Amino acid sequence: MIARSISGSHLSTGALILGLVGIVVLAIFGYIFFISFSYDLKAVLAKRPMPTFAARFTDHGPTLYSVMQAIRNEEVEVLAIFSETGTKLAEVSNFHESMVRIGQIISPSTLFHETTLVHNHPNSNSTFSPNDIAAFMYYRCNRAIVVTEDETYEAVFSREYSIKDAKRAKKRLKRLICQTKNDKNHVLTNKILAEEFGYQFYQHNTANAHAQI
Repeated sequence: MIARSISGSHLSTGALILGLVGIVVLAIFGYIFFISFSYDLKAVLAKRPMPTFAARFTDHGPTLYSVMQAIRNEEVEVLAIFSETGTKLAEVSNFHESMVRIGQIISPSTLFHETTLVHNHPNSNSTFSPNDIAAFMYYRCNRAIVVTEDETYEAVFSREYSIKDAKRAKKRLKRLICQTKNDKNHVLTNKILAEEFGYQFYQHNTANAHAQI
């Protein structure tokens, strides 16, 4: 009887230990699965495309200056593309305050280095954003202009930039903006970026923008 009880207690203890080990193993695998799933979810969310709005052609005038003046006080973002000779190639809007994308209306292969791109920043006096700079470098335009209610900003690219350059410039400008939080209009950060990447950046007075540009 004593032998049986001892062997029975050994069995119950062994089963208990085995059960605890099993629970620990399951907990470890569960934790690993949860972490990997959460990272996969973050990756999916990070790559999730922004909501898009159908781009429609608009018309704010035939010349660069007329478009600049007309879209300056618009409540939605408008993008216009001009040739070297000043001919307007296209003008569109998504009728959203920050959603115009060049790729919705034109491909890089149809652009040439003499192209001028102009768009507005509604409800803001800030200059080129990281996305702006990356897009203008990627599409290899010659001049990029941002107009706001009170300011006009211009970037002149004297050479063509690669996709790698565009990505680097976007990351760099983001870091500069984070470092200079008091620079709400991003003027200082754009000046620094222009010097580092070898292009010209100008801030024009609205009243004299026609003569300067």
